[in-house]
Amino acid sequence: MAGELEFYSLRDAYNQTVQPMGRRVYASSANVHQLAQFLFFVPIIDNSGALDYRRRAHGDFINIPYSIPGSNINRAPDARVVSVRSELHEIVAQPSIASSVQLNYANAPYMVSNPLSPMPMQKDPLWTKAEMLMQDMARTAWSTAISGKWIDTCGIKPGGSLTAAEIAAIEVGHSVNYIRGTGFLKFTRSTMTLEFKAPGDNIYGPAVVVANATTYTLRAGATGGYIKVTTGTLPVNDGLCEIEFSSTSNRPDGLIALMEPDQIRSLPVPTRILPKYLDELLTMLFPAYRDSMWTVFIMHPRDLNALKEVARSMNTQLDHDDFASLMAPVDPDILPMAKKKLPTYDGHAILVDDTLPIKMMDGKATRPILAVCLDPRQPESDNVDFGAFVGVLRGPVQGAIYKQYGFGWYIENLGASQQATVHMMRVCLNHAWALGSSGAAAMIEGFFSDIF
Repeated sequence: MAGELEFYSLRDAYNQTVQPMGRRVYASSANVHQLAQFLFFVPIIDNSGALDYRRRAHGDFINIPYSIPGSNINRAPDARVVSVRSELHEIVAQPSIASSVQLNYANAPYMVSNPLSPMPMQKDPLWTKAEMLMQDMARTAWSTAISGKWIDTCGIKPGGSLTAAEIAAIEVGHSVNYIRGTGFLKFTRSTMTLEFKAPGDNIYGPAVVVANATTYTLRAGATGGYIKVTTGTLPVNDGLCEIEFSSTSNRPDGLIALMEPDQIRSLPVPTRILPKYLDELLTMLFPAYRDSMWTVFIMHPRDLNALKEVARSMNTQLDHDDFASLMAPVDPDILPMAKKKLPTYDGHAILVDDTLPIKMMDGKATRPILAVCLDPRQPESDNVDFGAFVGVLRGPVQGAIYKQYGFGWYIENLGASQQATVHMMRVCLNHAWALGSSGAAAMIEGFFSDIF
């Protein structure tokens, strides 16, 4: 499948589309978020509405022993390659404008097309409104890139032999798709183990030995999802229950939600940023991604200011490199969206993000710092489809955005409303996020800054 996937940046989309409206949409999308300038996207051009990809099950490293010449060879366990599904999520807006305004514009074409007219040239007022909304929709979509969360509630379905007294709490991880139905939780008393079967899976995940009043991570069998279960008082017999999942926001899973629990480290107390924590973040990545020039740090602008202050206190400063030169050529019309020089640490670019989630610790507002690979061509093995954090969009990169999907966008002029004297349009954006490898991203949370 890896050879079938094609990845594009917003610059690629801008350079390849022939529609002026599409070019303005892609440019405005990239202007609302710095990560947008460098992220790659996978276009979905079939009717699936999702991206299905494979990756190695997290932590599934098989220890193959040495053998003595002439001895029997034991069969090694099979490597676990799991599937992950990124469902497209939709944002819809229907801008409208008074029919009198729209008809006045339509009936006065000289104000638009005649350069010799003494009247100033005007834009279609409904299209202008639609473009403004599209910028806001892009901003909404990019606000989910880091901290979006899809399945955020779950509970035990009544009628099973495991109850809330035995399973005190369940926290949903990524890649658990409630559209596929319910999940199952199975307890085996003889081995004191719990197993989790995700919605749509045909097998249970690895069994985990459990005890009373403790939290465990249970992984699915065929997919890359997981849940965190906090036990209560475990039953004296075998038990089974169904788990129902739901979403309160329908926001797609962002980078933090897609990460594995052991790739996230929480500092015990609020801490000021130091270079050693950036070194630690790189160490937390799988070896294939530590040295990639496309592995970047993501932090809040205030933490970047604090890091610069640390550098100045040591009579030095952060390096700045031309990270943008690795991308597609920059059209002069979108040069403002392509920052040429970025601060770097140890050869890795530093991107800033104002949407990083705030976590209160000891009365201080703290934020995380992340390291993530953005190069989808950098998998750690041939058995995975790609190895980076990418966007997922409906429609081809060069596709039209008027009356058909093009790189996530769809626009349709609905005309006059039947219920009011207004003219309406419909604007849709279909997108999601995906993390190709569980070892391509890491996070440390608990940083605070006094730099303003």
